[in-house]
Amino acid sequence: MISITAFVLVIDYYKTTNRIYSLQEDFYNSEFPKDKQQVFLLGTSEVGHLNSTYINNFIDDQDIQVYNVAVPSGRPAEIIDSLDLLISAKPDLIVYG
Repeated sequence: MISITAFVLVIDYYKTTNRIYSLQEDFYNSEFPKDKQQVFLLGTSEVGHLNSTYINNFIDDQDIQVYNVAVPSGRPAEIIDSLDLLISAKPDLIVYG
C-alpha cells in the first residue's frame, strides 16, 4: 500500500511539474512588446501574491511592463529548471524575491 501511494505521489509531482513547465514555455515564447522594458518578478509563493496589474498602474510608466512569473508553491529547483526559458525571453530586469 505504501509503495502504491509513493508511486502515485511521484507521478502526480511529475505531471504537475510538466504542466507548470508547459505553461511557462508558452509564456516565455510569446511576443513581448518591443517598445517597452520587460520586468519579470521571479520567486515562489510570496512573490506570486504580488499583483502585477496593480504594480503597472502604480508605476504608471508607458515604457515599462511588469510580469509576475513567480511559481506558487514552487521550489528553488523548479525555478532553476526554468531559467533557460526565462533568459530566452530577454527581459530587461529580473527581480528575485
